[in-house]
Amino acid sequence: NTPYQLEASATEIADRAGDTEEDAKKVGNLNQKLTITDWVGDIDNYDYYQFSLQENSIVNFNLSGLDEAAYIHIYDQNNQSLKSEYFSGQDTDEPLNFNLNSGTYYARISNSSGWYSQTNTPYELEMSAVSIADNSGNTIGEAKDVGILKGNKTFQDWVGDIDRYDYYQFELKEDSRINFHLSGLDDAAYIHLYNQNNESLRSEYFSGQDTDEPMNFNLDSGTYYARISNSSGWYSQTNTPYNLEMSAVEIADK
Repeated sequence: NTPYQLEASATEIADRAGDTEEDAKKVGNLNQKLTITDWVGDIDNYDYYQFSLQENSIVNFNLSGLDEAAYIHIYDQNNQSLKSEYFSGQDTDEPLNFNLNSGTYYARISNSSGWYSQTNTPYELEMSAVSIADNSGNTIGEAKDVGILKGNKTFQDWVGDIDRYDYYQFELKEDSRINFHLSGLDDAAYIHLYNQNNESLRSEYFSGQDTDEPMNFNLDSGTYYARISNSSGWYSQTNTPYNLEMSAVEIADK
């Protein structure tokens, strides 16, 4: 037999985001840095955020203010997982950043769970997006028409894992000596030249180093296409802005 004193208390747990894609918190167009605080744990495993991108973008997601571990998963509209990142809550954590096409997406914040335990933690979600240049078409049919190539022309754009090809259509009124060069590269890229029948005429690799040489040769009058592309391998692809310099000098035909 014993007397006792019962002390009971409760502290509200933040729950500002939906637990499913259908209930996701809508943050709208992601075109600047947003910061959101909430909580995930044993009684609230998932927080979903819906965001949209008006343009192809480099997105960045980070979790801070953690007491314990948590995850970020990014999904498309078809609920397909695109990327994920584990955050331990330590100083060694790195943000999740990668390239995404324009569209609507979902970020899911979740706790870490095992056979016998689950983490419980507040978090501060930081999310941002920086648009990627996309001023040229991705196919010959959508090529950017630069008109008659006479003298010098310069164009700035970007190629990478979500935008591998940029096409430019140009015309030569006379037989000409043409010159093409890529500069301002963060990583490697290629130039390919095609005729109206989509037959490859020349190509050149640009490493982004000072040793790069322009591509120059003679072409008959006619309509042609320049394709700028990134460099891709089995496990990785380059992502880079570029400056395309193109020029033509008429060849005397007496």
